[in-house]
Amino acid sequence: PMAALDSVAEQMEYYMETHRQDKLDLLVKRVDKTVKHLSTLLDNLLNWAMLQQGVIPYHPKPIRLAEVADHILEVFSANAHAKEIGLESLIPADLEVYADPSALHAILRNLVSNAIKFTPAQGTVSLNAEVEADNVFIIVNDTGTGISAEKLERLFSLNRQSQQGTAGEKGAGLGLLLVKEFVEMNQGRLQVNSQPDRGSQFIFTLPKAA
Repeated sequence: PMAALDSVAEQMEYYMETHRQDKLDLLVKRVDKTVKHLSTLLDNLLNWAMLQQGVIPYHPKPIRLAEVADHILEVFSANAHAKEIGLESLIPADLEVYADPSALHAILRNLVSNAIKFTPAQGTVSLNAEVEADNVFIIVNDTGTGISAEKLERLFSLNRQSQQGTAGEKGAGLGLLLVKEFVEMNQGRLQVNSQPDRGSQFIFTLPKAA
């Protein structure tokens, strides 16, 4: 993403001097998109590096799942609106999980971002949760492009190549790997159900708060 920011100041100055407002508007949008991408990438890189060194903080506590879900959907509301994608949460308001707050935010942030990335216009990304005994199953559904069986086998590998989203979005491929490690750190499991052109369903478990 740093390459996309190269010479931006010079380009802005030139468009201002030549009164090219249309070009300036496009450049501003490109910079905004690039900075958000860079921020996500750096956040994932830092978290993953800390995980590998075993120094990432882990402080689990009871968390209201719906509050976290609503916050994550609000963060991505502008992205979804730009692609004409509907966002919804069907998580019960009083449902609590026992997890590290930062890890839970990172898990949902990456899964929702990924769902929006691979969902075309007029699609939907939804969050839901089901309780079974002492576990909470958190479900992220999308009506996106889906994943082939071959790609599913390499989904959580650093050796795979990141795919472009339906609007040309790029990624580094670290997000899902980070999700898997954070879920396991919180005593949970992660599974994926997907078929090409039929959307994807990411399900992860967390302990239910006592």
